[in-house]
Amino acid sequence: MALWRALIAVVLASALAVSAWAQEAQQQKSSILTLDADRLFVDSEFGKRMAQEFDLRRADLVAEGLILQAELEAEEAALAARRAGMAPLEFRALADAFDAKVQGIRKDQDERARELGQSGEADRISFLRAAQPVLEAIMIEFGAAVILDQRDVFLRAEQIDITSEAIERINREIGDGSSGDAPKQ
Repeated sequence: MALWRALIAVVLASALAVSAWAQEAQQQKSSILTLDADRLFVDSEFGKRMAQEFDLRRADLVAEGLILQAELEAEEAALAARRAGMAPLEFRALADAFDAKVQGIRKDQDERARELGQSGEADRISFLRAAQPVLEAIMIEFGAAVILDQRDVFLRAEQIDITSEAIERINREIGDGSSGDAPKQ
């Protein structure tokens, strides 16, 4: 009986070793790979630089908005203080002009915020274009036919995730992308 148990243990151990080897081989060669695109952007040097530049542009827009708000509040208070000494029609004309000015500034700020959002999306697209040659090289190495974003995959084996490898290579080959050497598409 002890011999039988030992034989079963050897067979199970062999099966586990074959399974581990198969998983390692699967990691090396898979027709489908996955990638966490958000993490790729956020954790790579290039993506970090782009995000930092975007944050600076957003902070500038917010600061400008706060300055404009303070100026408009002061102008409104001055207009309200003058109201008592003005004829109603004269005040109405100034109030309408002030309202039009406020609406124009608000429209301009909204447009600039929309443009900023679009520039952030454009930054991500530029990043992915620059990273494309690196991702293609990984695809070829792994013998893959496709790389899918993890958000589009219901269930996957961890071995097909190339995010960490891609980040490492992008950092090594492109760096923060500021040198202008980043591949353009």
